[in-house]
Amino acid sequence: MMGVATSIDALFAGMGIALLGEPVLIPAIAIGAVTAILSLGGGVFAGRGGVGHIIGDYAEVAGG
Repeated sequence: MMGVATSIDALFAGMGIALLGEPVLIPAIAIGAVTAILSLGGGVFAGRGGVGHIIGDYAEVAGG
């Protein structure tokens, strides 16, 4: 269900940028860069002595 909600959100965000008449490439690059940096940071933090080993099972249950 979360995947569907995320897809709908991305659809409307993209439509909003397109309807404003703005070029889509710059926002797409910015969104991709921020997503990559945060994902990489989360993976590094969780895998190297971060909170992953402490709350791993609880986070898995909370996340579904």
